[in-house]
Amino acid sequence: MVLGRRRDPPRLGFAAVANMTEHLLASTMLRRLGHDRTRTRSHVEHELGLPSPETALADKAHVFATRYVNHDWST
Repeated sequence: MVLGRRRDPPRLGFAAVANMTEHLLASTMLRRLGHDRTRTRSHVEHELGLPSPETALADKAHVFATRYVNHDWST
């Protein structure tokens, strides 16, 4: 397990969906076992490296927003 916050480059497609799903499953199971919601989500995202749906969608939006910044559309 990696200690501290691990930030990989944003992944799109099936990998991002799979990681979001793993995050949701892990945090839901831990909450059902009685763990605090906020601490659980933080642990799963920062310690395990699984992005929350909000983080994954924000990363995806950033990638699409910056993809064509320097593209010359006149040609």
